[in-house]
This record gives sequence, structure tokens and C-alpha cells, in this order.
Amino acid sequence: MELSNESRRNMHKARTMFTSEEIRQRRVTDQVEIRKQKKDERLTKRRYACTRTASGIIESDKAQQAVMEQTETAGLEEIRSLQQDLYAAKDHHQLYYICQFKKVLSRTDNLPIDQVISLGIVPYFVCLLDSPLQQIQASEFYEVACMLTNIAAGESHHVQCVIEAGGVQAFIRLLGSPFANIVEQSLWALGNIAGDNAQCRDYCLEQGVLPPLLAVFEKNTKLSLIRNTVWALSNLCRGDDPQPDWRLVAPALPALAHLMTMECEDVLIEACWATAYLSDGNHDRIQAVLDTGLHAQLIELINHPSLLVRSPAVRTIGNIVTGDKAQTQAILDCHGLGALARALSHTTEESFCKDVCWAISNITAGDTLQVQTVIDAGVIPLLVDAIKTGDFLTKKEACWAICNVVSKDTCRLAQVHTLVQEEALVALCSLLECHDMSLCRVVLEGIESILCMGRSEESLDQHPFVLAVEECKGVDSLYRLQLQDNSDIAGRASYLLDTYFETGTDTDAGRTDLASDTGPGASHFTFQPTPYQGGFEFHH
Repeated sequence: MELSNESRRNMHKARTMFTSEEIRQRRVTDQVEIRKQKKDERLTKRRYACTRTASGIIESDKAQQAVMEQTETAGLEEIRSLQQDLYAAKDHHQLYYICQFKKVLSRTDNLPIDQVISLGIVPYFVCLLDSPLQQIQASEFYEVACMLTNIAAGESHHVQCVIEAGGVQAFIRLLGSPFANIVEQSLWALGNIAGDNAQCRDYCLEQGVLPPLLAVFEKNTKLSLIRNTVWALSNLCRGDDPQPDWRLVAPALPALAHLMTMECEDVLIEACWATAYLSDGNHDRIQAVLDTGLHAQLIELINHPSLLVRSPAVRTIGNIVTGDKAQTQAILDCHGLGALARALSHTTEESFCKDVCWAISNITAGDTLQVQTVIDAGVIPLLVDAIKTGDFLTKKEACWAICNVVSKDTCRLAQVHTLVQEEALVALCSLLECHDMSLCRVVLEGIESILCMGRSEESLDQHPFVLAVEECKGVDSLYRLQLQDNSDIAGRASYLLDTYFETGTDTDAGRTDLASDTGPGASHFTFQPTPYQGGFEFHH
């Protein structure tokens, strides 16, 4: 049964002012998907695809293609024959058959991992890794590590096979190898295993992978080795369902702080993502990140030339400002707001702009002085522009940032005047036409907060905030919202009309859908309903 306008109005509760902490909690609850949207789109596994011969010479493209064509036709029987030859081989001849197996597992597609596993040869390869260096050549260690890396780059049941064979423990031991290429390949394998799922990640951490992994940073300066190490470290920190055991990953923070000072883009990307994962949580996690001092470097990286660096940097800053007042202030004291403003004014990439607005919205959820810092930094016009020109998710975050300013019990009237002067109220009214009811509710609350703050200044017919809503045709949007099936939205719209615009829902004054009778001397009006057209479409 359709509700009457009176019923809708009665269902709308009186406006409530919120504390800063309540505002933060509302943001966390409403926007949790942003904090969960981490590096899922990025590659978390790597596969060795080089076809080096035992002598270490890279084969020509033509020869490599010939090898690929031969191995693609190899069936289970041929792989079994290769296994028998490997088992029968002695000394240096064994290396030849290991290389043949590696070629089979280095194809670009249709890897016969299941066939290889079905022969039960994975435990044999792991046993080779456990052999004393005197009994097996370093090159054999390397080739076997490559094979197991490629198996661990497969599906989850392939990874599980390597784990059950003791591969994790073997690779952890090899992190202490004197040969850099063996260490690098072991990191590659461990990163693949940890990147498969949370259970594999946790297993690696429980087996004590982090201390020897961090020791690699201290012992080596080879850039490719550092790249692989920080990539594996990022996978060990990755995930939020559940997050890794904080006790096992927190020791990585000092190393990450050092990595932030490097110039290599690949290193910065993975170091920033690892820090973003570690900062995503409670106040204790955030404080541990701040205690390392790496937030100052992260603020600089917000405007790095590479978007792949900027994105995780701003995610981390956004996580930090979800903390308490002091933690948010730590970012402001390091000129974080200026960096966010520059990023928002010089970037058009949608996902990044959304994250910047999200970070700012958590700052405007702070106390009055922090909100004033946002206003003084000239950020409000940037948020208004984001609402006017951004994609839907950016509009939503910019809307939250503005509404957080006025939805607190400590908001100052002067701050509201600044928002209205910089067209924030007009921008909010433009969002009344959106189809997202959760966003529409936030907009209505924001508009109500602004109108309420200025109500005592002037009579309604001279109320500057009311005039601003009328001039941008916000009243027309409120009338249309009364027709919504959503009783909460319709009730809020009715309440605003009745309280601030005098015309209310029971009078005809101010309606744009009323037309004068066109007959001569006519003195009455006829109602011409305007169908709701839905305004502009937002696209996720």
C-alpha cells in the first residue's frame, strides 16, 4: 500500500548531529569496499618461462619455438619416460633430464602440471633441494627451483602439492644460499605460494619465512633480487579475509621504510602495497606504521609520476587517516593535505581520484580544526569539481567529504558559509537526481545540516542557503523525491520542503509543474504532473 505524504513525513526522524568518531564509523561502515579493494587486479604469481640450456645459453627464438612444439605434443607416457631416465641418471647426466623437465614446465600455455604431479615426482624434486651442496651441483638446485616455481604458479591444488612435499621449508632454507640466483628463484617460489590464498600465506609465515626473507635485504644490493624480495614480502602482507597475523608481519615495517627511499619503480610499487595492507586495520596497526616514520615518504609518493606508485601510496594515507585524531594530525603535520590537493587537481584517472577523495573524507570526519585545515587549503572547490565532472564513485567520495564537514556537532557556521560560497550546496543538490538511494540519503542529510545551521540567521524568505537551493532547482528535485517508493528518502524530502521552503507538500506555491489556464480571464491553475525522468545516469 502506498504511503501518503503525511505518513512519509511522520516517518522521518529529527536530524541528529554526529560526533567526529561517529562520522568516522559511518564512513567505515558505508565504504568498507574501498578498503577491501586492494591489489586483486595485479599479478600475484609469476612463472619462469625461460628455456636456458644446462650451459646457461639462451636459445634462439626459432630453437625455443621448436622446443615448445615438441613439448606440447608430449603425453603422459613421454613424461613418464622422462621420469624414468631422470631416476636412472647419475651425476652430471641428471642435470640434462632436469632441464628437460623444466622445458616441459616452462611453456606459455597448456602446462602439463597435473600429469607431472600424477607421477609423484614433486616430492623427488623437493628432496633434491634438501640435498647437501656437495652432492648436487648449484645449477641443479637452480633448475629444480625453477620447476617447482612453475608448479606453484598453477592452480591452488598444484600449490598444495608443493606444500605437502615440504617445498616451503626447502625454499626457506635456500634463502640462505650463497648463490644469488638460487635465492632469487626461492623468493619467486615463496611469493607464488604465499600469493595463492590466505591459508598458504599464513602457512609460509608460520614456517618462519619472514626473518630469512628480511635478511636478504641486508645481505644483497642486486636490484633484481631486491625486486623479487619485496614482491614476495608484499604477497606475505596481502589479504584481508583474514588479514595475516600481525605479530608475524609487523617486523617488516622497518625494511619497508628503507625500501620507500629507493628510486626503482617496481620496488616502490610493492613496498607501497605492502604498507597499504599493513595499515589497513585498527589504531594499533596504524600507529605502528606511523612509528616507523614512513608516512612522510608516502606523502611524497602521492604525486609520483607513476600511477602504479601513487595508487597504493594514497591508499595507505587513506588508511592512516581513518585512525584517531592524533594519527590524522600526523598526516596533516607532514603536509599530507597539500599533497592530496595537488594530486586531485592534476589527475584525471578515475580510480585514483576516488581514493584521494576518500582520504580527504576521512580528514573532514576529524575535529573542527582539522576541518578548517581542509577549508584553508582550498580543497572544497576541488571536491565540488569532482562532483561535477567525476565518475560515480568519485562523486560519492567527494560527497562524503563535503557532508562530513557539516554533519558534526562541532561544525561552525562560518565553515558552512564557506561551503555554500564555494558552491558545495549546489553540487550536493545536483546529486539528488542520482539513482543510488544510499548516496541520496547522505546528500539529503548534508543539505539538511547546511539549512539547519543557517536557519537562525534570516527569515526563510531571505535565508541565503534556502535561496541557493531554489536557484539551482534543488526544490524541484525534492518534489520528485517525494514520489520515491523508498519511504526514508521520500520522508526526508518532505521534511525539508515543509521545514525550509514554506511551500511544503500540501501547497501549490513554488511548483514548476503548475500552469495557468490558458483561457481568457482564467483565474485558476491546473495541475500538470511532471514524470520523473531519472536525471543523469551514473555508471559504476
